[in-house]
Amino acid sequence: MPKLSKLFLYIKERGFRYAFYKALKYILWRAAVIFQKGGPYQVFLQRNDLKIVFNGQGLDIFLKNKKVSEHNGVDLSVSTFGLLHNASSGKWTLGRCEKEIISFKVYYDKLPLEIELVFRASGKNKLLIDVYSRAEEELIGDEVKLIIIAASFYKEWLCDEKHNPFPSAFPGRWQLLFEDKVAFVGLKDKKPGASFLLRAKSVYADCTFFVENCSKELAARMLGIKFKDFLFDKERTHICSLDLTFFTEDKILDFIMEHLRRKNNFYPRLEQDKDKILLANLPWEKFGRSGVRAGSRWPHIKDYSEGNYLPFPFFLSYATALLKKEGFAAKMIDAIALGLDEKRFFGLLSQEKFKYFVVETSVPSFNFDIKILAKIKEIFPEVVVIISGANTLIYNKEFLLENSFIDVVMYGEYEMTLLELAQSFLKGRDISSVKGIIYRDSSGIVKTSLRPLLDIDILPWPERDSLPMDKYWDLPGNIPHPSVQMLASRGCPFGCKFCLWPQIMYGGSSYRFRDIVDVVDEMEFMVEYYGFKSIYFDDDTFNIGKERILKLCNLLIERKLDCIPWACMARADLMDEEILINMKKAGLWAVKYGVESASQEILDRSGKNLDLKKAISMIKFTKKIGIRTHLTFTFGMEGETKKTIKQTVKLALSLNPDSVQFSIITPFPGTILFEELDKKKRIITKDWSLYDGQYSCVFKPDNLTTEELEEAKNYAYRLWADSQRRKRGLRGDITRFISYWDRGGLGYALRKANSYFRYLLGERSKFIGRI
Repeated sequence: MPKLSKLFLYIKERGFRYAFYKALKYILWRAAVIFQKGGPYQVFLQRNDLKIVFNGQGLDIFLKNKKVSEHNGVDLSVSTFGLLHNASSGKWTLGRCEKEIISFKVYYDKLPLEIELVFRASGKNKLLIDVYSRAEEELIGDEVKLIIIAASFYKEWLCDEKHNPFPSAFPGRWQLLFEDKVAFVGLKDKKPGASFLLRAKSVYADCTFFVENCSKELAARMLGIKFKDFLFDKERTHICSLDLTFFTEDKILDFIMEHLRRKNNFYPRLEQDKDKILLANLPWEKFGRSGVRAGSRWPHIKDYSEGNYLPFPFFLSYATALLKKEGFAAKMIDAIALGLDEKRFFGLLSQEKFKYFVVETSVPSFNFDIKILAKIKEIFPEVVVIISGANTLIYNKEFLLENSFIDVVMYGEYEMTLLELAQSFLKGRDISSVKGIIYRDSSGIVKTSLRPLLDIDILPWPERDSLPMDKYWDLPGNIPHPSVQMLASRGCPFGCKFCLWPQIMYGGSSYRFRDIVDVVDEMEFMVEYYGFKSIYFDDDTFNIGKERILKLCNLLIERKLDCIPWACMARADLMDEEILINMKKAGLWAVKYGVESASQEILDRSGKNLDLKKAISMIKFTKKIGIRTHLTFTFGMEGETKKTIKQTVKLALSLNPDSVQFSIITPFPGTILFEELDKKKRIITKDWSLYDGQYSCVFKPDNLTTEELEEAKNYAYRLWADSQRRKRGLRGDITRFISYWDRGGLGYALRKANSYFRYLLGERSKFIGRI
């Protein structure tokens, strides 16, 4: 009868079609359960070393085939009117049972309450637990506890950076409550290989973590979260989301605890330190659209097609982490990631106490940035303003002469430069010995010698705790979100005349790579501590050095991280089948390849010297073995004609990537490309705001007008969109129509269909086959 009542409720609230769909889904699910072989004890969820078995009245949890739970494994106890009710004594029924997700509904024996427990495998050995409730009538639980019941061999409890032993025996019930806000609780075995942490990702009400000894008879450890005066509603309510992470070795666990120790010791001092260093990615908006600056090799104002795209500000975040590691009170604010306009950004600054202000600028944002910095100096006259970034417009003495509100310029790679500046300021020393800066002294403007490139292995992992990490969005091949961006190397040994970072930040064709073990440690930490579902390596060129890449793949497989999807930016003609097959085995999901042009002659003239024939072969093989591809192309390089543009677009469509980027080549000041064009008097504007490659051509192209080159980009995107429509076919069009209907109703779907037919019958013919 309850099922029939629910069916009528669906009909009343959502209509007959929805009710029919839910009924059919329920029937199919029941059939799957009935015909499942082996009985309830065979129902399990498994990922790497972690295995969850349903024992008929709870769960058994195994790690490396070692049972780490006791009794029913997971319990939800409800104390009401002086009586204690446990899920373990209720009726358990199996819900979903898929490869990496299982769920159970539990009906309490003497309580009008139903709970649903949903378990999802994630990360390396991670279990995500969602708990839902529904009461037949409103019910208040005086005390509600979600409990993980662990084996008695665990000798230590953990809470953030603290760890202490349990009482040596089981003298009776022993409990420890953590009233203050904590990141996690956990248990640790003396022998590495079974430790775990429990974190609350989201909760319906205020809760308290606890660890506890069971009675001597039960001989088990318990930990979990506790609610007071919890209201169970008649509607389905999400109680909490928990993250249960197991560690087969203690290395990453030790990283986490050390990270929290530093974090908890650092933040109280940060608010009090008067010499605080504030690093910022300034706001940048134009025509209601936000820009991308810090972290981008192609700073520009975004268009609507880029959606949530936002690169991670690596230089600023590495510099922040290095300062903090060396004991400085440093904080970073990313106004773009936070969605702050200029007014709200200044409101945020007014709440901060800081003595040094460090920013990155770029060529297209240059004029906008300078206005903001002038305003900052006006409002905070005592603050030392320090500017940096991949922008040679600031790399000369004249810039400081013209902008008195700027105190110091850092040119090139600047993490170590900023650290030495901070050390000099703190000790009151002369800064003339700091390499890589431009500054004022009594004699005038001084530019010190160029700083040698640093050993990137001495850098700590970049600052992430204080940043809105869910806002950094670069998902080649739609790798799972939330995703984190990382660097495994810096620089590129090739000589593309147009490429920004290698020429401006690194001073040429240098290439440095990080220790592979440290890279993999950071990957695992990102997944296990922060809970990221994928990794994107935003290196200039990731796949240099076959032996190195194969070692990385082997280590990922050895550490059982091959279940974590990852992507990278790579050079196609450096790939071979062995490398790609091994990268695929190690978890590679997608690759970004820079192709740029279908003309080998143009590629050679640009300094890229890509072996186009091999690159095409490797791109096809990449797709053949199931790795997704994102390809980039640029128009306007030396020798470009209408014919070569058509050939490039034709190549892009024939390679059938999962996504594509077309741009107008931008000659950033300081690059070889800019110097060559400027020498030939072909730079037509020095309005730096136009230097973003998105909307405008700022130089006189070969064989084309600027208008033709700008139209070429639009032409390419239109042909790409048309190819996607044809690939989608009638079935895809019908699916899209239904999705519009579900999203906005029939009227909305019909309006979208009308617009689509108008395009097919009219506007499409205006550009197909033309340029």
